[in-house]
Amino acid sequence: MIGNCWYGFTLPEGTTTDITERWREPPGVGPVFCLEPGGHDAPHRACVISLTVGAVWVEWTKWGGPEPRVLLLADCPATSPDRMDACSMYDEHQGPHTWERT
Repeated sequence: MIGNCWYGFTLPEGTTTDITERWREPPGVGPVFCLEPGGHDAPHRACVISLTVGAVWVEWTKWGGPEPRVLLLADCPATSPDRMDACSMYDEHQGPHTWERT
């Protein structure tokens, strides 16, 4: 099984302010951590606010690229075979569902 990437990133103040103003909720304090599967080749993504439908995610690169992007993404609709666990990722994510990871 594969685990999460867990690459950490501290949101710039401007991104935190933007999220708070747009969704009326701050994204939390401290760094965010990538929830993509370990060894992924896409930008890093972290969920910063869960909504009733979907979630607010932040996307960034670890090479100091452009400012992080704020994304509103639909939830992954998948559930485990026994229907006891839902996937905590966004719809059409790469890699295994969260219940399939270590």
